[in-house]
Amino acid sequence: MPAPRFIHLRLHSAYSLLEGAIQVNREGRRFGDETTGYSEHALRVLAQPEGIAWNVYDERLHRLALGFEDYRQALNSGAVVAAATPPGGA
Repeated sequence: MPAPRFIHLRLHSAYSLLEGAIQVNREGRRFGDETTGYSEHALRVLAQPEGIAWNVYDERLHRLALGFEDYRQALNSGAVVAAATPPGGA
């Protein structure tokens, strides 16, 4: 029997989703409506491959998230990864 998985939804994560971030699974596919409540959305995350989702957001949300201690800790630990806008994206 696999070990149970627990969701630890941090404040900055829930906030970023409410402010316009999206989530994608390990395959890079968006899998739900992030504007639903985070409890409901958590079930969609658990249904993804390995129960993993990535938050994708822009510089505006990054700057807002810097106001949260847990985000700054995640950033300082290397858990936040920056990437360039893909060609054709905006």
